[in-house]
Amino acid sequence: MKTLRLLSLATVLAFVFAGCSGPTGPQGPAGANGANGANGNANVVSYLYNVSTGAWTYDNVALNWYVHLTPVAALTSGFINAGGVVSVFFSANSGTSWNALPYTEVVGASITASWSINMTTDLVQVNYAYSDQAMHNDPCTEYGASPLQFSVTCIAAGIVKKHPSTNWSNYYEVQKVVNEENGMKVINQ
Repeated sequence: MKTLRLLSLATVLAFVFAGCSGPTGPQGPAGANGANGANGNANVVSYLYNVSTGAWTYDNVALNWYVHLTPVAALTSGFINAGGVVSVFFSANSGTSWNALPYTEVVGASITASWSINMTTDLVQVNYAYSDQAMHNDPCTEYGASPLQFSVTCIAAGIVKKHPSTNWSNYYEVQKVVNEENGMKVINQ
């Protein structure tokens, strides 16, 4: 009986070790897809632009100064349709303080200057107009700062949902979210 057990054990071990070598069999069927992960870090992209006096163009029909901030590669139709947020800020003091666009300020007794933006795929247009509709100096000259800095941050809808209490018009709150998302991209233009 003892011999039969040893012979059976030897036979089993021979089959086990013999099965460890030989040609690879055909590939099995694909497994089921895994669960969706959290939104990745490519969902937050910031662009920094330095805009000098010569970059501004005056529009005689709209009666405003404008500049195109491009490229904004993250600003795609898919991004816009999915509900992404674009936060645009400007600084006239080398990034010491930032104002969210749109923005209006009093520049005279009864005159205001207004900043506004238009967006399309891959481009943000910044507009600067005066309430008296007269042609004043370009924004760099008016602020005594050349270049003016502009920050354009594209935040995917999933990241916006992840941070429901963020004020997307506050530069410092936006930057806090940007810094929390690992691998955040800042692209100097």
